[in-house]
Amino acid sequence: MFHLVGLIESLIEQGIGFKFIQNGSIDTTIASGELMFNIFGVLAQFERRLIQERTNAGLKTARARGRKEVDPR
Repeated sequence: MFHLVGLIESLIEQGIGFKFIQNGSIDTTIASGELMFNIFGVLAQFERRLIQERTNAGLKTARARGRKEVDPR
């Protein structure tokens, strides 16, 4: 979702509108479609932040239990 938001934002900056044709609920050339797209963008950002917070909390808990980080190579 994060990648899609970035792609659509770059298209909009170039003056290109986006319309989701499967059900027509998102059309960035009209106010309601732009609102829906922005809501999806905010939700994607929120989801990404939650993942970061959960990952950091898990690492902190693992360190507290004495587990060391493993080299991913």
